[in-house]
Amino acid sequence: MNRVPSVAQLRTNIEGGRGGDTMPAPDPTVVPLGTPPSQPGDAGILVAFTASVSAGIIIWALALGYLRF
Repeated sequence: MNRVPSVAQLRTNIEGGRGGDTMPAPDPTVVPLGTPPSQPGDAGILVAFTASVSAGIIIWALALGYLRF
């Protein structure tokens, strides 16, 4: 009786997650969808900073006469 598995059996086992070389564990990168953010993220802070600097540059340019509307 031959106990050596065939290539097709090995491929089926590996693709089915039955390779036996890993331990089942939860994936830490998975985040539930629809979770509202509790704090403003870095992107929101960056947008606010950029908007305030842009407004300051425009006001300064208006005060010095570089921009006229």
